Amino acid sequence: MIPGLDQAELRQVAVGSSNTSEYVGIWNTSKNILEGIVQRKDSSLIQHRVAVGSFLMALDERGIKAKGYLHNQGGKVVLVANFSDFIIGDGTKSGVTLGIKIENSYCDCKGPRFSGIAAGWRGNCENEFSLGKSVSACFQKHGRLADLEKSMRSFVDRVIGKVPAITSVIDSARKESFASYEEVHEVGLAAVKNKKKVESILNLIENKRDLTRYSVYNSFTNYATHVAKDDKEEGRLQRIAEKILITPVAKLKKVQWD
Repeated sequence: MIPGLDQAELRQVAVGSSNTSEYVGIWNTSKNILEGIVQRKDSSLIQHRVAVGSFLMALDERGIKAKGYLHNQGGKVVLVANFSDFIIGDGTKSGVTLGIKIENSYCDCKGPRFSGIAAGWRGNCENEFSLGKSVSACFQKHGRLADLEKSMRSFVDRVIGKVPAITSVIDSARKESFASYEEVHEVGLAAVKNKKKVESILNLIENKRDLTRYSVYNSFTNYATHVAKDDKEEGRLQRIAEKILITPVAKLKKVQWD
């Protein structure tokens, strides 16, 4: 088991001089700090070691070879595992390595959260990406711990089973191009709402004459992976990138971006 992961517990919350049964505090016992206060109904707490352990156990049981990293932020851990035996072709020599990204948080504003999403790594430019929403390969756990290991095994199997769907999504994006750089810039500006940042992102297009949705998608994932200032910006850019990957150009012009 990975050492050094923070533990937490639920604690009674007092309003004035009276205890309340409606809210509960998430107390990080490793750092002796309050991570947040949430409604009791949203307080299904999963320890970092249990979350990470259930995922690693699922990989081990299936003999899946993986490499990646774990970011331990105290109140939140992020684990990215790429599966070296599951490579998806994308027209480059290295292709795309399928994987999974999981997060366990004590400090989410909506309460403790354990989630996972189909993800991966593109060797050509060492970009990370997420694809779970586009191929319905997501995992979110708020319920009882009793079936957690079973749920994780099912999630890993579901992601691996999505190789054909992910291949189809990538192939489709590789076949459709924007009409011009100006059209790409228009879509990017609508999504990002920052002209300077859009230009920095589009400067990362590997081949300036390649204006396929897949090429533009990779410029966004490149910026998100290597340039984004924090997790929040990276997450937003990855969501924009995924929408570009799965949406025909004509519809991208009408998208309501967050």
